[in-house]
Amino acid sequence: MLIVGEREAQSEQVAVRLRTGQDVGAKPLPEVIQMISEKIATRSAELL
Repeated sequence: MLIVGEREAQSEQVAVRLRTGQDVGAKPLPEVIQMISEKIATRSAELL
């Protein structure tokens, strides 16, 4: 789950939470896009 609130928008970051409920924390948007793209490219069953 990606969360973008006022705080994230101001810092140009995205808060990332896994399906397990684990909070990964705030990451820069380009880094999140790269992580997701790699998972898609490798057809990984393991989500972020």
